[in-house]
Amino acid sequence: MQKVSRNADLHVMPARSPIHDIKEVKDAVGLSARIIRRRLMRLEELGLADYKRGKFTIKSEVVSQPHHVLRSIIPSLMSLKKARGFGRYYKPTDVNFVKKNLPDGSIITLDYKVHELTGFQTPLDLHVCVDDMEDISRFLNSNRFREGRKGNVVLLPKIGSFDNLIERAFLDWAVMLSARVV
Repeated sequence: MQKVSRNADLHVMPARSPIHDIKEVKDAVGLSARIIRRRLMRLEELGLADYKRGKFTIKSEVVSQPHHVLRSIIPSLMSLKKARGFGRYYKPTDVNFVKKNLPDGSIITLDYKVHELTGFQTPLDLHVCVDDMEDISRFLNSNRFREGRKGNVVLLPKIGSFDNLIERAFLDWAVMLSARVV
């Protein structure tokens, strides 16, 4: 039998949120189990909850955020879930081509926007919020771009408010980093 020290366990296992039971929540909040399950499935789609066989956990990183941050971060989560990556040569030339051919109303976000604001860390991927993802993806496909996970041009649908571009770029960037880590 192999012994593992407590300290080794702490480094391997991330902190977990409490496990809840739908039956307990149903009694506490006065909603039907079906409504609770439907809401949990929506949270699971956004990566905010884990649900299986009547038991669920809510990610503590999310629950501990102030309400105004949660309200602002949900559109970023939804947008990132619908992201589509594209690449042609998988080099900076792909990014340069897309930047020159962006349609009006497109918004560059995440790494490139952070780089423009701070001047630090030259980005590898270009994340662009667009109005019509299908139209842009057809354009990219017609220019020999292929869709896939390794593409360094990432299209995101415009979801939510873009009134404060700095806040939105930061929230998109924070969501992307947490998605890579979690």
